[in-house]
Amino acid sequence: MTRLQFFSSPRRRVTSTLTVAVILCAAGCADAVPDGDQVSSEELAGAEARGVVLDAELDASSGAVVYPAERFFPTAEEESVITVAGTVRLAECAAKEGVEFTVVGSRFDPVYTSETEFGPWTGAQAETFGFVGPMTDRDMQANGVVREDAETSAAPPREPVNEHLTDEDWAVIDECAESAEVKAVDALYGSGGPWEEQLAAVETTFLEHPDVQSAVDELGTCFESEGLTPDPELIGFPEGADTALISEEQVRMALTTVACKDKTGFTEKVAQVKADLQAPVIVTYLDELLAQRKAIDDGLAEARSLAAEVGRDDS
Repeated sequence: MTRLQFFSSPRRRVTSTLTVAVILCAAGCADAVPDGDQVSSEELAGAEARGVVLDAELDASSGAVVYPAERFFPTAEEESVITVAGTVRLAECAAKEGVEFTVVGSRFDPVYTSETEFGPWTGAQAETFGFVGPMTDRDMQANGVVREDAETSAAPPREPVNEHLTDEDWAVIDECAESAEVKAVDALYGSGGPWEEQLAAVETTFLEHPDVQSAVDELGTCFESEGLTPDPELIGFPEGADTALISEEQVRMALTTVACKDKTGFTEKVAQVKADLQAPVIVTYLDELLAQRKAIDDGLAEARSLAAEVGRDDS
């Protein structure tokens, strides 16, 4: 299956941070996998009493799947605001040194809140995208996604920005990136902590959980009853699924896939396993994570004000 890039979608900080940690742990982080026995039911209940949600939340209307750990980091929309705000501060610093740095407004699109880690799980996802990860039309074009019977013409490529900058200008930009003003905005992404390695371990091991394996087997049985063959390498996908093609056949197959996931409760079961494995990590570092989320919330008002000065970039 084709691996796609997303040129306009801000990634959740927790996901990008854990990607690095997963790579570092790939050779062996078994000892870092959190054990549910490490925290008591009373501790879990205490966290929930403080308003912490330890379950996975699935929103079929938007396609979003939100895990407990993600709530302590910026959302995709918030991250886009922080990115623009940080660039504003960068440009202000550069301007003091006579360097004109162009700030690009937010390109966030709600479509990127729609989650298809294990393929489509809502009818809207299947009908609109088949097995293609939800994305904007422009990003489909940039990724080479083929849409059969598409009537819209390709949007022109975005004009490059800051192409005029010299090596000397970039040296100024690099220095400004280390300024206190820029660092203060960057801090809103959330800082690293000892929880990262343990959360990364969840990402690398939760698919081996017996409850996940049971859900995969149930889904596979449903697939076979509908004439589909489960893909042995891609959980949640049938063989023949194409992540770079939207066609009548792909949509029909995707709708059957969603029907089987609805019938077996696949997405809810798998998401909750990951949430349950994240919960002990969150409880262990709850005070630090709550402090991080509060710092993000406190700084977002100013970040939104800075981003508003630039406006959106819908070019």
